[in-house]
Amino acid sequence: MSFLRLSSLFRVEGPVTAPLLDEPVIQEIAAKYNKTPAHILLRNLMQRDIIVLPKSVNDNRIVSNFQVCPHVSDTDMRKLCELFPLVCSNRCGTSR
Repeated sequence: MSFLRLSSLFRVEGPVTAPLLDEPVIQEIAAKYNKTPAHILLRNLMQRDIIVLPKSVNDNRIVSNFQVCPHVSDTDMRKLCELFPLVCSNRCGTSR
């Protein structure tokens, strides 16, 4: 078991690091589903059968954590998995 803050996730590309919540692909998918980038990252994990236990002491975030979109399309899952090739392996883009 491990704990990781979504806001502390970074994508490293060469000498540049960027927060995943600011990643253009995640922003685009979030806008498509009218959700936050955090919702999309949570859905991505859940749709890959990774157990997610969101934690917050902020009442608004606790409520928001229950508003994750119900499903992300296979095409969008593949886009997300291109950001995480080592993590996704064979769980990308498959319908549940």
